[in-house]
Amino acid sequence: MNNITNSHSPLLIKVLILTLLLSVTLILPKSANAASKEYEVYKKIKTGMTVVEVAKLIYGKTYKSHLKKEYGATIFDKRPFYRDISDKSKNYEFGFYAHDKNSNSMYSHKIGLGLFTKKDNEALYVGWKSYSPENPSMKKFYENKKPNYGMTINQVDKILSGKGLGVFDHLYTSDLTKFGYVDKNNKNLFPNKESWIYYKARSYSGNTDYYLFFNYDYKKKTYIYEKQ
Repeated sequence: MNNITNSHSPLLIKVLILTLLLSVTLILPKSANAASKEYEVYKKIKTGMTVVEVAKLIYGKTYKSHLKKEYGATIFDKRPFYRDISDKSKNYEFGFYAHDKNSNSMYSHKIGLGLFTKKDNEALYVGWKSYSPENPSMKKFYENKKPNYGMTINQVDKILSGKGLGVFDHLYTSDLTKFGYVDKNNKNLFPNKESWIYYKARSYSGNTDYYLFFNYDYKKKTYIYEKQ
């Protein structure tokens, strides 16, 4: 083993690089492409991370100047999209990297984060994250073709023009399995882990636009076209 490591085999190095790349993109369909520095930050953010850990990824060395204390918890020093405070839980939603006026995205920010407290804990943790690229694709279906619920993402790809679905419109991952999310009846809920990817598409005639919601099936290990 030591001889292999010290020899710096080109083949071994290539295998290691490919393994790292696959570990990052395993859950995404091959057609997803939204490369940007913000997308790289998004991929590094994991559910369960603290606000401080996320701030370091987004702001770098100046992260401390972007934090503050509120209701006993460390929080981002910016206006939240949403805030829900009760005796039993806290929930915040924030957006980062605002889209400019030239963006074709229907979302205001590239990265969205949902922060939650765990049971009997004042700290906030990432419960869900989302990403919306600047310019999602708008591909056309072939003549007399349209998507049906239950189709896999590869099956939908085959009835769309070109190779691959192009750049997705929105990416969303939620893992609240470790959070006691309190509903309006004061019950602790633990929703299942979810991953969604949205695409835009158009009918062959151009008269009908489709917003395609694909939910990741963790057993089948593929995205399925479903109702949102």
